[in-house]
Amino acid sequence: MAQTSSEHHQTDQDEVRRHLKFNFMAHGIEGALFTGAMAFVDVNIVLPEIIRSLAGPEWLIASTPILMRLGILGPSIITSVWVERVKWLKPLLIVIGFFQRIPFLFAGLALLMLGQSSPLFCLVAVVLAFLLSGFVAGLTITGWQEFVCKTIPDVRRSSLWAFRSITAALMGLGAAWVVKKSLDAYPGMQGIGILHIIAFIFMMGSLAVFSAIRETDVPPQNTDPRPDLRRFWKTIAASVRTDKNLRFYLLSRLLTNSSLICLPFLSIHTLQTLNKPQDFLGVLLLMKTVGMIIGNFIGGWLGDRTGGKAAMLIGAGAWALTCFASGFAGAEWQFHLIFLLMGFAFALQWVSFFSLGTELAPKQKRIAYLTAISFTSLIGAIATVTLTAILKESGTEYSALAMLAGAGMVFVLLFITQINEPRKAAKTA
Repeated sequence: MAQTSSEHHQTDQDEVRRHLKFNFMAHGIEGALFTGAMAFVDVNIVLPEIIRSLAGPEWLIASTPILMRLGILGPSIITSVWVERVKWLKPLLIVIGFFQRIPFLFAGLALLMLGQSSPLFCLVAVVLAFLLSGFVAGLTITGWQEFVCKTIPDVRRSSLWAFRSITAALMGLGAAWVVKKSLDAYPGMQGIGILHIIAFIFMMGSLAVFSAIRETDVPPQNTDPRPDLRRFWKTIAASVRTDKNLRFYLLSRLLTNSSLICLPFLSIHTLQTLNKPQDFLGVLLLMKTVGMIIGNFIGGWLGDRTGGKAAMLIGAGAWALTCFASGFAGAEWQFHLIFLLMGFAFALQWVSFFSLGTELAPKQKRIAYLTAISFTSLIGAIATVTLTAILKESGTEYSALAMLAGAGMVFVLLFITQINEPRKAAKTA
């Protein structure tokens, strides 16, 4: 006798619970390995200095925090309509994950072999590593998000993200030491190339752990035989019109990129203000990592108990304070605190972004909601980088960039206050 839809749903939930402990640990370790790998070439601390050392232009430095994100957010706008029809996502994600990681190996080899003789080639290789890696991942980013939702229930996602990030932050402590020692022993392109190779090795380790995750037998969100991109975007447009929570969430995602107005130049500004050598980046990375550990403990605990809104509010406030304070700092201890606060803000933003975004969406429209969020984030990122590049090329001082970034994050705070916490609304209903 065939199962009813409610019986099938109960069977799915039982399967999710049966594999929850294993999948929770596997997701956490996989994410920690990948995020920890990225710490060796940190887009906010290490990468801007790499591009400056390779004589990259100011507009390219301005884009460093979103090089990978641009690639990730773009393709999903088109590919999600196909992804929502895939039942077994894991095999597809493993193939995509392999090609996502390869560009960092090529960039590392280019830096090691051609760093001195062909700096322009190396600059292109480094930039393409982030862009191409992001683009390949972006082909199935909503599928990966759905895969997490299929295997981890909503009441455990905040703690999962916190666990991933805390473990990654502990790796980041080691990464900070490796960055400092590598750039001290091998200054310039050789040391940077070594960091890219190390990052690639850890990324492949994360893929090996990902392959062990047990995908649960949940039907795809859309079983229509033919994909209809026009219908898919009509669904998104209708959701934006009718869902107030989604509208304010999208506005907050649009302006969350405000911190990027000053962030790409913060590590360079710090080195120049304090007159420190390149290996001081390891100290800044260490402070950021400690802040991430603190933020993830708070964000994971708060998110599991109350939902993502509270953590997002605290994170936005921490970002505003980071931006404003960086415009006035002049002493070494002040920059230590600023990078500590930056890590704290990063952690809370990351934990709350995924948990609140997925809980806002009805299950049958989750991929559509996630696509709308990706599209809005992409527009905000492009607009922010364009504005930052124009301001920087016109000679705007760092302090002015910091004030503008902080003001943008204040507006993010205001938009978040207008969102009704979906978990609280569900309990009331």
